[in-house]
Amino acid sequence: MVTGLTWNRAIVLAVSVVLVGIAAATAVFIIGTRSTNANPIATGRQSAGSSPATTTSTTDDPGNLQDRAIQSDLINALTSAKAAYANSGSYGTTPALEDSSLQAAEPKLSFLLATAEPAEGTNRLSVDTSADGQQLLLIGYSSSGGCWAVEDNEGTSRANVLVDTVAYTVFGVYYTGWKETTTNVCDDTGMQAAAPTWFNTGFPAVAQLR
Repeated sequence: MVTGLTWNRAIVLAVSVVLVGIAAATAVFIIGTRSTNANPIATGRQSAGSSPATTTSTTDDPGNLQDRAIQSDLINALTSAKAAYANSGSYGTTPALEDSSLQAAEPKLSFLLATAEPAEGTNRLSVDTSADGQQLLLIGYSSSGGCWAVEDNEGTSRANVLVDTVAYTVFGVYYTGWKETTTNVCDDTGMQAAAPTWFNTGFPAVAQLR
């Protein structure tokens, strides 16, 4: 027979279990909240599978930030140009035609003809194309004084080049950069004078510019 005392003990035990469960759940919630709100930059930690924490800081070289901004503009313009190429099988057969196409696709950017140098530190890009529409050259001018360029050769013949230089005889996408001077300006003519090294893995480091 269950006595009143036994029932009381059972009730007390049940209440205790519930209270312990609530306390544990509260602790887990608090810990989880602190972990979620932690600054991954300050702690140097990030959860598995998450995007890398931003590494830009107030001590970052402003010149590098300006260079990356121009490089980003070039990549965005190239991406839009390649999307149009995928639909038509050709870039513009003249710089003016490609300018118009890019301006419609990238209204936040401005585009100039091949031998026009963009203003320093602006989102204007110089554009050149081959007569067969199989090559595209984009050049930007960073306010840090660097010229940055990306070129894509989709041609089936190495004779389809913008200019007679080794840089344009390679198929695919290539990147380069050089220091702007009075002769090595940030356009197609200046690029030929600078004769920079081209890379198929991405833009070179600022220290490599000459």
